[in-house]
Amino acid sequence: MGIMLRSVAVLTALLATPVLANIKIATFRSTLASGYDRAGLFGAPGTDLTGKEYTTVYRYDLAIGDHNPMPGVSELLEGRWQCNPILDVAVTINGISQHLPQIDFFDPDARGCDTYDHYYMAESYGAVEVGLTDYYSIARFSNYGWGQALIFNNVALKPMPTQLDFVSPTRRFTDHGGGFSLNLNGHRQADAYGTSAGAVKFSVRDEMPVVPGVPETAGWTMMLGGFAATGTVLRRRRATCPCAPSSAFS
Repeated sequence: MGIMLRSVAVLTALLATPVLANIKIATFRSTLASGYDRAGLFGAPGTDLTGKEYTTVYRYDLAIGDHNPMPGVSELLEGRWQCNPILDVAVTINGISQHLPQIDFFDPDARGCDTYDHYYMAESYGAVEVGLTDYYSIARFSNYGWGQALIFNNVALKPMPTQLDFVSPTRRFTDHGGGFSLNLNGHRQADAYGTSAGAVKFSVRDEMPVVPGVPETAGWTMMLGGFAATGTVLRRRRATCPCAPSSAFS
């Protein structure tokens, strides 16, 4: 009886819990074909990342940014002078996960947004052209500059070159075209990166709010004790009731 009641309570809580429609979780999984971790984020500095599996998880808000529908994909543009739609980024390699905080380039504007916030230590982007009108892209998941796109919903994922840049926390800005990073002192230094060896496994889901906790052990003990006491009282009443026996069909 107690187990059944507990299951019903948990199920009821789950059914009554609405999803957070605007908040999405995008997950990418693949294998790095090459690259080095010069920043020492997932092991010793200079670790060879060749053949390492990686997972990148992005938490983002559909209510932020501009939507740009394209054939087969859903694109979310960060755009110039807008808040970053990405709320959190985490990368896992060698069983080590790193959350990537933002660096503030300039003071926040009136909305509390930094238009040039940048997720340091790692970025993931790449592209594959499926056809003349069907173009799938994972853009640079930082938002310095403008026109950065977040495209998460492709109808059919294809093998895609995906680059991971592991940037030291002391670095502020990456020039992707040249493959260099700009340190705080302005000196350009070569950056490490890895390219995906094959197809990227990709999924998107709604973020679920935390389900309220079920009663603790002591609470369940008191509840079950109360049910037992109630049952005992009812049985005693039936045993002492002078009523005539009733038929199952009466």
